[in-house]
Amino acid sequence: MQARTGDVSQVLDWIVSRHVHEYLDTLGRPVGEGRAAAFQQVKTEMRTCPYAGSRFHHGKPMNVSALQQMPDWPQVVAVLRWFSQRYRVRTQREITTADDLA
Repeated sequence: MQARTGDVSQVLDWIVSRHVHEYLDTLGRPVGEGRAAAFQQVKTEMRTCPYAGSRFHHGKPMNVSALQQMPDWPQVVAVLRWFSQRYRVRTQREITTADDLA
């Protein structure tokens, strides 16, 4: 069954207009970003990003609470660091785009 163009446009408009950001997922975490009103209902720790890259000590803080919920976060960072190093060695260039990262 295909969605009608009007239905798709309405759903996209609803998402883009940020209504979706005010909902919580099945574990009670806000679906949206830090400026969503849903964050007022959930204890959330925001902190300056300590990780190297474009977000390092950026003015917009990162959601530490969300990262702490990830299993074995230090291991995730270590694997990403390894992938990043392998990419740079293989291509002889830095990661500068989302395509590079993928």
